[in-house]
Amino acid sequence: MNKKIQFYSDYDGNDLALLEINNASDKTILQLKEIENHIIRLRFEESPKSEKLQVLSEVLAQPHKSVFILQLLRENNQEAWINIEDFKSIWNVEQVFISNRDWGFDSLKGIEYFQNLKELVLALRYDKNLSLTPLEACHKLEKINLELPLTKKQHQELSMLQSLKKMNVRGLQTDLLQAMPAMEFLEVQGLQSTDLDKKMPNLKELLLFNSNKLEDISFISGLIHLESLSFLGANKIATLPSLSELKQLTYLSLMNMKELTDIFSIKEVKQLRHLRIATNSFRLEDLSWLVPEVFPFLESITIKLKTMKETRNFLERFPEIGKIQYD
Repeated sequence: MNKKIQFYSDYDGNDLALLEINNASDKTILQLKEIENHIIRLRFEESPKSEKLQVLSEVLAQPHKSVFILQLLRENNQEAWINIEDFKSIWNVEQVFISNRDWGFDSLKGIEYFQNLKELVLALRYDKNLSLTPLEACHKLEKINLELPLTKKQHQELSMLQSLKKMNVRGLQTDLLQAMPAMEFLEVQGLQSTDLDKKMPNLKELLLFNSNKLEDISFISGLIHLESLSFLGANKIATLPSLSELKQLTYLSLMNMKELTDIFSIKEVKQLRHLRIATNSFRLEDLSWLVPEVFPFLESITIKLKTMKETRNFLERFPEIGKIQYD
């Protein structure tokens, strides 16, 4: 059955197109050349057919205004078939997304052919000791997303990828990293160390999830380029450190921080535009200082206090921009 190109949009309003390459006719594959200003997903759900890759390579060889993503999707109990070297004829895609639902993916060999690669996503199951060294050949790589907790060796290998600007990882121990001054966006599940300001001094956006081993977040004070800061789960933190040097911070989110009792330093961030507080640790009287006069640029505030009654009473201070944070 010949597959057709599917068109749709994502939540951010981007125009997307999707084609299952193995099951598409050559004519349909060639139609990809005519699509402009889209994110085009080239999907494979089994070993690639060489004749389809040949046609696809002709498409990618042409100048184009769209972004091409190579999607490799392997299902449960499916024979291991993902071998990046098989796709080297379409080396000029900008993104590679690998979703492996069963064990059997243990090598990035072949990724060095992808000289235009800007983003790599490894989802679900892959060898926990997978070597990231082949990525050193991808000099345009800016973003990486790794679903499994990092090993010590992978920390060292990530340090060699100095072109990286955006990283989404688990179990990050920054003391195992070399400095990565190009890093601007970091999303971490389970941050385990506290020298982030020294290793990634130019961060603009930081999201920390389930980082319940952290007891000290004073490093935040040194991330002077931060524009957005989010916590979702950091249950040993009692005090928010000084934010006085964070002159560009406009978004702050504090959620599921059960021991957090001191957030007075928020008053130092007069330029805040968006604020979210849902820690279950504050009563109405604890936030008597949080009023519109202190934050003249605030455009939205979302909050959840100890009780719903207190939450509603608090939001009377911000009748036009306030919202309740629901679970």
